[in-house]
Amino acid sequence: ARLEAVFKIRQLSREWRKSLKGFEWLTEKDMMALGWPEKKVQGAVAHCEKHKLYKKCPYEGLWLSAGACIFLFHPQSPGTFDESFDISLGVGDLMLEDEDEKPLDGNAKKKNLAALPEIDGDESLVDYLSKFKRACLSKKTLLRDVEDRSDLKRLQDENGCLNGLYQKLCDQELKLKDFNDTTTQIKDSLLRFANAANACKSGAKSYLRKQAPKGKAKAKTAAKKEDGANVVESVLKTYLAHNAAEASSMAFQNASTMEPGDVWHSTLVQLGMAHESTADKETVFLNNVEKLGLTLAAKIVMKVIDFPDGRRQHPVLPMKGLAMEILKDYPKLLLFGHDYTEMQQVEAGLSEFWARFRHTWPEHDVFTTHAHRLSRCIPCRMHADEGTSFRRAAIYQQSWGPVMKAGPASGLHCFFYAAMLADEYKDANVGFGHGNRTLDSLLQHFIEDAHDCYCNGVPSRNGRFYIVMIRLEGDLPMQAKLSHSGRNFTNDPNPICPWCLADGKDIPYGDFRRTAGWRSTIAVEAPWMTWSPLHALPGGADVRFISKDLFHISHLGITRTCVASVICFLVTIGHFRPWDGGSSVPACLQEAYKEFSHYCKHVLHETPDVKTFTRENLHWSSRAKMPETSWPWLFDATTEHVFDLITALDDFHRLCYVQCDRIWMSAVEMKCAGALLSRFIFSYSMAAQKCHAEGMLFFNITPKYHYLMHMEHELRTSMGHSWGFNPACFATQMDEDYMGVSSRMSRAAHPLGAARRTAQ
Repeated sequence: ARLEAVFKIRQLSREWRKSLKGFEWLTEKDMMALGWPEKKVQGAVAHCEKHKLYKKCPYEGLWLSAGACIFLFHPQSPGTFDESFDISLGVGDLMLEDEDEKPLDGNAKKKNLAALPEIDGDESLVDYLSKFKRACLSKKTLLRDVEDRSDLKRLQDENGCLNGLYQKLCDQELKLKDFNDTTTQIKDSLLRFANAANACKSGAKSYLRKQAPKGKAKAKTAAKKEDGANVVESVLKTYLAHNAAEASSMAFQNASTMEPGDVWHSTLVQLGMAHESTADKETVFLNNVEKLGLTLAAKIVMKVIDFPDGRRQHPVLPMKGLAMEILKDYPKLLLFGHDYTEMQQVEAGLSEFWARFRHTWPEHDVFTTHAHRLSRCIPCRMHADEGTSFRRAAIYQQSWGPVMKAGPASGLHCFFYAAMLADEYKDANVGFGHGNRTLDSLLQHFIEDAHDCYCNGVPSRNGRFYIVMIRLEGDLPMQAKLSHSGRNFTNDPNPICPWCLADGKDIPYGDFRRTAGWRSTIAVEAPWMTWSPLHALPGGADVRFISKDLFHISHLGITRTCVASVICFLVTIGHFRPWDGGSSVPACLQEAYKEFSHYCKHVLHETPDVKTFTRENLHWSSRAKMPETSWPWLFDATTEHVFDLITALDDFHRLCYVQCDRIWMSAVEMKCAGALLSRFIFSYSMAAQKCHAEGMLFFNITPKYHYLMHMEHELRTSMGHSWGFNPACFATQMDEDYMGVSSRMSRAAHPLGAARRTAQ
């Protein structure tokens, strides 16, 4: 009966707009005859005139109005059904229909809800009712296992909480009390309320019986899983970049807005527990990360270290435990991009490496101890340096990794060992030659671990592999400190080179000639003043164990000095003259930067890292006037050397970093690289001599200029072999990047827990 009433009401209230079926034309007299009040008659006439529901009688000239002002008015016959009735509209839509609704465009189609059947064809009313009945039954089946809407109760609770907090805030405002805590609670409550409201918007869909997804629905489900995994990854990255408070807050907010059925919902709930914790958020967050299995299986171990104030335990990530896990679950990291299905390529690559390494260090212990297992020996290097921690305090970072890398990213070849704030070991400094007792104590544990991996090997899913340390990487101060080198860059005019006996007096370290005295003293005498734990490693007592780092020797060394000297020299000789006049040094430096910036933008299509040229960033503090160009022949000769040295250095870097393999150079490539370095060394020295002769302090000779000559010497002496190390092989750009990332983690932790938090 209700269904039939719906049909009748809908028919009478809507179809009259398109046809007058079921109604008759009435004049005002007819309406009065029916007993209508005058006011009602006037309203009916006004309504019909508004909607143009009137016509003129051709016989009497009277105006007739359609009697359709009020629903169910004066029907000519009982309500009938019409095939064009829109059965997809519910009862609730009937009385909310806008009387001023415009008719649909001829091309427009009626929008039917997908859950109800479409009415088409010449079916009878019984057929229509059958379709409608089947649609209702299918909906009933779908909603058979509907659960209670618990989210509505949650929404009501949050609303009540908000009202209480608002009342509390008003009371505090009247009493002039601090209400920061209350506003924080309101913020959190509003967030929960918004999340609950968003969950309610989805209707009862979340409470229906779950069905296996098919087709596109299955793809959408997979996409949701992927989205959840991305959110978890973002939470962990937030922790690495900030702290546990930020990460747990992010996890809490995402868990609140997720549907309860999401596969990652429980993970985010657990990661967000620290958000509302009143205890140490770092501890709560990291404990949950570990419980979820989002950390490595290798455990942090406490080692006893000799600190200046006594012996204490310090956290480290043991090298052997980490190597075992890498070879078990992530073998590509140590097997230079290969897995266990490509063991033939792995063993061939390792055998080839050691065959070439024999040319550079034929007496290394690996050729004796593992003579028949070289295809199972993984060459590695250790790196140590100081980064920047909390309030710009230094923090010692030690890591290790393979020489043959799986990729250029630092995370693929830099593996953490330990971190230590400088305040914990700075009082133990007694000079480079005697090392640092605290760092030596930490290094001793690493050397024992590395020696175990070298002698006993590391088990894997495909036999044992042996880790061989062949180099110590790092900046010059850290290399000297860990190796106890008495000959270092701070000793000038005493011996300044760990590889030879060059000094600033009897054996000049700036002598670039083939007959220079320092060349005959290479490897004659070890630079160690005292014993270091490094010397216990196979090959660790040899001076070749200290790497020649192109990044620190060239980029952060002689190249930086050279670039500043070139700019200041060109300013001095009047090469850069502002168009608007002026000859002051700042004005000329500004003009120089304009040309440099234009070249970077329009030729290199790069953004320069340097934002300006000033006396300060070029370390040019002289305030003397610019000299006049009285000797053009002299400046021409000097400029020729300057141009030669910068082109040679640029070509050398391109050869090492772009055109060659990053580990090895062939004999032809070594000859080319040696010639370019020789050109630079000669031109730099000649430019320094000519500037010095005229009283200009440019192109100063530094210890790093001498260390670069050692690279040239190695390239020249290696040309008799088929292969030699690329000078960029042990460059530490990416190690510095990794150290910066791990140092940044320590800035968000308490200084007392920085070492442990960084390790975790």
